[in-house]
Amino acid sequence: MSTRRGSTLIELTLAMVLTALIVGSATTLYSFIAIRTADAVSRFSTLQSCTTLASAIRTATMTAVKVESRFLGGNQALVCTIPKVGVDVDQDGVQDYPQANRTDKLLREVYQREQRLWFYSANATGTPGTTGNFWFLAIRTDDSNPVFADINRDWSFWRSGVPKVSIPGTVTFSVIASERLATVRIQTTGEEVENGGLTNSRRPARLDLRHQFYWRGAK
Repeated sequence: MSTRRGSTLIELTLAMVLTALIVGSATTLYSFIAIRTADAVSRFSTLQSCTTLASAIRTATMTAVKVESRFLGGNQALVCTIPKVGVDVDQDGVQDYPQANRTDKLLREVYQREQRLWFYSANATGTPGTTGNFWFLAIRTDDSNPVFADINRDWSFWRSGVPKVSIPGTVTFSVIASERLATVRIQTTGEEVENGGLTNSRRPARLDLRHQFYWRGAK
């Protein structure tokens, strides 16, 4: 009877030890998976933001008759002047396929300039001239700097009011007017994970992307 009681106590102790080991391992594994998943989501979000901005600039420059690099409150911005007449396929207020008003004596297409598309960075409110890592699109019909009311909210914000494009890093523009060439460089900050190392915080991807776009050779 005493031997049986001794065996039961040993078995209970072993069970408790095994349970502790299993729970500890499961907790560590869960923490590892949760952290790596958060890292992956953060990296994907950064890449998606970079792609969204680059894609919008590509569409604007391909449609534009003039592209400029300007400044808002010390922050560099890109301004694309697009024709007034055209077809707005996605109904976002921006002409996707411009149409010439006429041709000149040299048979060059002549466009009536209308919209100025501003791609600029600001804080989460989107107010032009503020500093932040969020990117916005503003539309004007003259050469004045944009104001808050000029923001294209469909492109710039989610329905919740949160900015769609957040890029933790720098975005720079260079324009060669003689070649009608615009270069966009996006450099994001972030720590690289080596050897699948465990991290205790979400870290955006470190990216260095360079895009070059030509705009229309029309007047």
